[in-house]
Amino acid sequence: MNRPQRLRPVLAALGAFTALGLCASCAPPGDDGGTDLSPPRVVRVEPAGPIIPIDADFTITFSEDIATARLFDPDPDDDEPIRDFVVLVPAASVTDTWLTDVANPPLIDSRQDDIVPGTLEVIDSVTLKFSPEGVLARGTNYNLIVSADVRDTSGNPIVGADGEKQNFVYDLRTDAGPPQVTSTNAFATLPPNQKRFTVDFNQPVQNVDLSTVRFSASGGAAPPTIQSIEMNAARTRATVLVNTLGAGCERFTPSSSYELLVGPGIEDDSGRVMGQEPFEFSTGAACDLSPNVVFGRGVSWFARFLSTGETEVRITVYFSTTKPSTTAVRYGNRNEELDCLDRTCPALGDDARLVNDQGLYVHQVTFEDLVIDQSYDYAVFAEDDVGSVAVGGGSFVVTPTPTVAVNEILPNPVGDEASGEFIELVNYGDGPVSLREFGIIVGDKDECAFGTGAPTIQPDDFVVVAKQSFDPTLYPGFDELKLYTPETDDGDCGSGDLTLTNDIQAVQLTDDFGVSISAYAGYANIRPTDSHEGESIERINPTAPDENPSFCFGGGAPSPGRANSVLSVGCRE
Repeated sequence: MNRPQRLRPVLAALGAFTALGLCASCAPPGDDGGTDLSPPRVVRVEPAGPIIPIDADFTITFSEDIATARLFDPDPDDDEPIRDFVVLVPAASVTDTWLTDVANPPLIDSRQDDIVPGTLEVIDSVTLKFSPEGVLARGTNYNLIVSADVRDTSGNPIVGADGEKQNFVYDLRTDAGPPQVTSTNAFATLPPNQKRFTVDFNQPVQNVDLSTVRFSASGGAAPPTIQSIEMNAARTRATVLVNTLGAGCERFTPSSSYELLVGPGIEDDSGRVMGQEPFEFSTGAACDLSPNVVFGRGVSWFARFLSTGETEVRITVYFSTTKPSTTAVRYGNRNEELDCLDRTCPALGDDARLVNDQGLYVHQVTFEDLVIDQSYDYAVFAEDDVGSVAVGGGSFVVTPTPTVAVNEILPNPVGDEASGEFIELVNYGDGPVSLREFGIIVGDKDECAFGTGAPTIQPDDFVVVAKQSFDPTLYPGFDELKLYTPETDDGDCGSGDLTLTNDIQAVQLTDDFGVSISAYAGYANIRPTDSHEGESIERINPTAPDENPSFCFGGGAPSPGRANSVLSVGCRE
């Protein structure tokens, strides 16, 4: 069976508890003498949802009496919960590793930043009440989580439908209120040949048509004719396309004032109707005739191996344009028709409306169900808001993402830093991976590119990448065969490219296409200051995803070339 790729979500390991194993970790027995082996369950949460008022308090009812005293500080003068047995979290923050931590409270400080502050109260022996501080964000998905470590009076932990110990997770979404427009490009001064207007709503809406969206003009100008109004699949964005008014380039009268009127009559799925919202803009004296230009950024691809041994491949094409524009891509087998392999064609992505540091607008669109080792051609099309279409294209070959991860980083060793700093890579896959033509980027430094002498990492093995000044004797038991110093090889690695600083910085492993394979992004809660001298930043598991909860300061000594200390002793408090 193939191992899961690191890019797959890592499932929380919440194993089944036998009666013998459970009693070994029971809390003090209750009045029944510890003979109760029936685990508790959450049987009801109120309000029932799935749409919850933003000022809601939550009551949680269990199937039997629970041990309420262990949920609170033993200090009778302190009624605040200290062990995070019940938490409310924005759903976007919840990962599988996050759930694993909730199952073993208390939460570390970085997790505390994710949760909604609130008060936990005991209503009776089977009912708890959680009251958030203040109101919740409108139109937001949350998870109310009851820790798997909540127990009944005999010490049995709560279980799920399969009878195994696990967190109870209640999915909810807060009421978004009546429909509102959250953003639109109908503002400021626009060129008179403006063709496309976008209107974003705070929730899915209905009745967006020519009767509820229209233009008005002042000063004798004529409002344009709307060609069509298109809604996205989520029904949260309307795209308004305007007809041409004459033989010239103008769709609006130059140097005039207009309003885009949205509503009334647009309503949400509950039947609440929004009022009319006017958005004022004016037109300039001349049309925008500058062409939209596309710049290729390359192709990122990965293969995800499923437990059945079958292979599912997703390809993401990235490109940039000089102007805000739509995203459409046609693709097909190499040197054949770009028919999107008989799927919906063209493949569409979200409009590119955010400008990057280079002043470009980044597009991306994903294809699925491709084949490893197959070659494909693609063509991209991006129409800007005045109708100029940029066209580009390229080819790619589908190959699996290498199973290599940035596993351990020591930026602030004890003693001479140039002798002790290192970056450790791990191969978490089933086959060997050659590092030839890979590279490491530290912070904003130039890439340290590996050459033909780069080693091959065997499965479940490690390579330590370090400067030529690295002293292996600082780490007893270190296997020098696992050391790679790119400065002495025939790659392109300057003397300072691998220098680590005692501050927040990213470390990224890239392949020969410049695609990021694995990265530690640098997080404010993991700052290698003097107080953390000699402590390495460790990935909690080789297959853990590239995100903040996957990294911490290891609880043991740095371990270059070996499994991380966090696997045996956990994170440092």
